[in-house]
Amino acid sequence: MGKEFIIILLLVIRMKILLLGGRGYLGSAVSNELKKHDIFTFDRHPGDKSHIKGSILSQNDLNKAVKGKDVVINFVGLSPLKKPISTSYLKVHVDAVKKIISACKKNNVKRVIHISALGADSYVGSEYMRTKGIAEDLLIKSKLKINILRPSLIYDCDNEFIVMLKKYSKFLGFPKIPAKMQPVYRKDVAKIISLCINGKVKEKKLEVTGYDILSVYLIAKKVYWKKRFPCFPVPFFLFKLGLRIAIALNLSDMSKEQIVNMSISNTSLRNESGKYMQLKRFDDWLSEVDCL
Repeated sequence: MGKEFIIILLLVIRMKILLLGGRGYLGSAVSNELKKHDIFTFDRHPGDKSHIKGSILSQNDLNKAVKGKDVVINFVGLSPLKKPISTSYLKVHVDAVKKIISACKKNNVKRVIHISALGADSYVGSEYMRTKGIAEDLLIKSKLKINILRPSLIYDCDNEFIVMLKKYSKFLGFPKIPAKMQPVYRKDVAKIISLCINGKVKEKKLEVTGYDILSVYLIAKKVYWKKRFPCFPVPFFLFKLGLRIAIALNLSDMSKEQIVNMSISNTSLRNESGKYMQLKRFDDWLSEVDCL
């Protein structure tokens, strides 16, 4: 009788979870964290039998993908460091979220987890942050059972910023960008998402930050030193001037919007995620990894 009860219990807690954009940087870590569940991924590229091909901007594709799922996690978002090509922040961050909400309501999804950004605000000047904030407002008003996670820089070897630092460290210099971050480890974010699925995170909005407040330049300097390169500061105003010239000459995949994003600090006075688990510190991660 005891064995049968355990089997029934396992069947009850095993859920069908849809990861929108789930084969990307964060989604792949979450897939590993949620192995006890039935995981389905969704994006516009083909894949195996647990993958659903479709467009995040197609209501029909989303309705089909969401059908029969217990939890939907939205990882889809554009980079704040690259100019959107053939789309826009508004389409991906707002229009897509409207369609996700509609699909989840239609299919009675038990929980929606949405990855936003620390500092998202529907009234701020940055289009990236503003559209992220509008999406949060839509989800709050939807009356779905939600968790909105608002992370600072999510670091690991595959993070686009860390990859860029590895590439440029041999030049021995980096812009002295004053904006500050509270970097949080990718596997820690995946564990927090798992806690959300299990109903242990009660907040509708949770700021997901590490313990350390570091300037962008200091993060670069730490990575350079890990690679045994010095990091000489380049005045930020010179960097911005050079970047504006490169943008005018179509020599950069950035725009003025991305310059604004680089200037915005991404920190919080509250360490909300720290009350749920012990978080890895950036220096500890640097001392352990061999991927740099």
